[in-house]
Amino acid sequence: MLKLEKPHKNNEVTYFDIDFEEDRDIRAIDYLQKKYHKAIRYMYVRYSNSIGDVKTGKDFDEFAQKTQSIKAVDVWKLFKEHSLDDYITIFECQEMVKLVNYRSGNKNDPLVLDFAGFERCLLQLAVFMYSRPPKDLRVNPPALLYEEMFRMMRAQCEKTGINPQLFDDPDTAYFS
Repeated sequence: MLKLEKPHKNNEVTYFDIDFEEDRDIRAIDYLQKKYHKAIRYMYVRYSNSIGDVKTGKDFDEFAQKTQSIKAVDVWKLFKEHSLDDYITIFECQEMVKLVNYRSGNKNDPLVLDFAGFERCLLQLAVFMYSRPPKDLRVNPPALLYEEMFRMMRAQCEKTGINPQLFDDPDTAYFS
C-alpha cells in the first residue's frame, strides 16, 4: 500500500557530517560499521538491483557494473521490508541518496550508490529518521541511532521468520 500523505511536517533532508563529531562518536560509529559489516554487505548484495529491468544484449562489463551498485528504489525496498517506512518517506530516502552522492563526489547517477556510499547512506538515514517524531532520539549520540536502526531491522527479521543471526553475531553467521 502506497502512503499518499507525508507523515512529517518538516521533510527537509539534512546531511549529518561525521567529521565534525567528537572522537568518541566517530570511534563508536566505526565500531558499529565494523560490527555490522557482514550484515550491511549481505543487505547490499541482496537488495542491489532487486528492482531492475531485464534487457537482453548486455555484455559482462555492464552486468558487473550493475551488480556493484544499489539504486535508491532498492534502498527504499530494504527500508520497507524492515518496517522502517513509518519513519521516513520514499521522497526523503531518494533525497538522502542524492545528498550522499553529492557529498562523496559521485556525479554519474545521483540515485545509484556503490557499497561505500550505501554504508554512508545507512548512517545518514538512521540519524535522520530518529531525529524527529515518531521516535525522536536526537539527544542520544549518533552511534546509538545507528544501532537502533539495526535493532529494528533485527526485530522485523524475527517477526517475519528470517534468521536474525546476521544481526546478533555477524562474525559467526555464514550467508551466501
